[in-house]
Amino acid sequence: MSIEETRAQWKPAPESVATVSTDDVPMHERFDWWVDMVDREVTPVSTPGPAPDRFDGWAQAVHPLHSRVAIFRLSAMEIRRSAAEIRRGNSEDYYLMVVQEGTLRLEQRRNVAVLEAGDVTLYSTSLPLSCAFGGAGRHQLALVRLPRAALPLAPGRVDGLLAERLPGTSGRRPC
Repeated sequence: MSIEETRAQWKPAPESVATVSTDDVPMHERFDWWVDMVDREVTPVSTPGPAPDRFDGWAQAVHPLHSRVAIFRLSAMEIRRSAAEIRRGNSEDYYLMVVQEGTLRLEQRRNVAVLEAGDVTLYSTSLPLSCAFGGAGRHQLALVRLPRAALPLAPGRVDGLLAERLPGTSGRRPC
């Protein structure tokens, strides 16, 4: 599947569901294809180091008005968002992240959160970050885009919660 075909598939009408996968992408192009998709559809990012020998990814999103809710399933990888990437594209959004499978390490605003299934965190597209999906297993997470302008909270108060682990397993089982 070409990047142009993916773009057409990933830009559905509001409140419809879009699904993309690396299954139809040649193995040697999958990682770059995935990073390009994340770069365009979530926020501009970069990846340190070489591409892994094998990479699999799948995403499904619904686009309610002024937001996006998406599920991502992916192999181990690391992404970074630098000041240069922020200047290249800053949607000024927050993302609520719910880890559903695997572990990851998120760094933003001098906070470091090590997250596992059931944990929740928040990150901002307006600040540098690093996120490592570690280990050899599969990772799955849900992302909910929260436009900064739509939140009736002072940015300083919200920013204090960035990359903080909010355990989702106390009191009930994770989804």
